[in-house]
Amino acid sequence: EEIKAKDKIRSDISNSSANGKNDDLFSQGIEYDNSQLRDEIMPAYERMIQIMRDNNWLAEESTRKYLPLLIKVVEVWKRDHKKVISNQVRLSLPHSDKDLQGFYDDLEYNLKVLRSKVKKG
Repeated sequence: EEIKAKDKIRSDISNSSANGKNDDLFSQGIEYDNSQLRDEIMPAYERMIQIMRDNNWLAEESTRKYLPLLIKVVEVWKRDHKKVISNQVRLSLPHSDKDLQGFYDDLEYNLKVLRSKVKKG
């Protein structure tokens, strides 16, 4: 939820900044987004990958199938941040939160199912 919320606000701000760019504020916003991605969001995704690896046997089959995609998206972000892939290559690979929407939907669905089972006892 936190990652999705931060991605949404970053996107909203970027879209509204593009309409009335103040070059200094726009570049400061990009710097902020980049540091947030590096310092907060990437570590959260790394923890998510580790949790999935450690607890793979507990995950639903529908969720397990998303681990390779999650790893791929995070790896593309890492390489992009280190400037070791071109923009053209990055754009040709899964590289955004939108690419993970199916994963998020699957997690939400399975959480609802699990909560329902727990409530029923």
